[in-house]
Amino acid sequence: MGNTNLVPYETIVRATNGEPECINLSVSGELSEIADSINKASNIISRQNTARANWISGISHDIRTPLSMIMGYADRIVNDKDASNQMKEQAAVISRQSIKIKDLVQDLNLVSKLEYEMQPLQKENIRLSKLLRSYAIDLINSGLSESYSLEVNISPDSENSMIECDTKLITRAVNNLVQNSIHSNPKGCTIFLSLQITESKLLLTVQDNGIGISAEKLKYIIPHQANARIVEIISRKTKIPLEKFYMNISEYSNTSAATIPIALNEMVQKGLLQKGDYILMAGFGGGLTWGGLLIKI
Repeated sequence: MGNTNLVPYETIVRATNGEPECINLSVSGELSEIADSINKASNIISRQNTARANWISGISHDIRTPLSMIMGYADRIVNDKDASNQMKEQAAVISRQSIKIKDLVQDLNLVSKLEYEMQPLQKENIRLSKLLRSYAIDLINSGLSESYSLEVNISPDSENSMIECDTKLITRAVNNLVQNSIHSNPKGCTIFLSLQITESKLLLTVQDNGIGISAEKLKYIIPHQANARIVEIISRKTKIPLEKFYMNISEYSNTSAATIPIALNEMVQKGLLQKGDYILMAGFGGGLTWGGLLIKI
């Protein structure tokens, strides 16, 4: 073979204006043409991602501008002494729905920026107890329905705990969980925001006492299948019959995070899922990150 220099280094280039990352491989010898092709493909993808994120940001701005006017006019009607009760009620509905649209647009823009790493983190040291109380006050003042009550429980040992984080992102995360509780309990519930120190760790919890879903209504659980023994233990601990856990690890072995979509696809092909069925999917990963999703077919 001739002189071939393997990849001596890989340089990750990040634009200073917050654009997505672009890979730049520096290679000489017989592999240089492959490296050039990778670099060109990376640049194309980076430009596409930037264009997509900028388009979403522009559309978000275009929607927010007239939406603010709609919300303003609706609020004026609600507070107009001369307006009829029926008109005020209709204006209040428009205002609430406008707030939902505004939140959806903000979420879309935020997710887009996070996906392409265009959201610069504004980290600062904050007192989490203060953030929770401020959020609770803002939520109540925004017109929280009387069907819902909000309780904030902060343990004395966590009162002055400081964390370094992006305040807007943490507030958005808490709000998303609270809104999930509201949307999942249309007849009302009590929402609990709690902050405590457990095993030397600061624990922020958002939960509610809503109706939830009983084990009887749950048709299937599609778990992350690291091995069958773990699923069997979960079945015993939760007292949910093992038959409700769809498992196929004996056929595919441990496919890590792919176990859930593989099982879901297999269930669809077998005709096991019917319209109206409740399915619970739960997975975990490195560092004991975890997530769950309850869906209605």
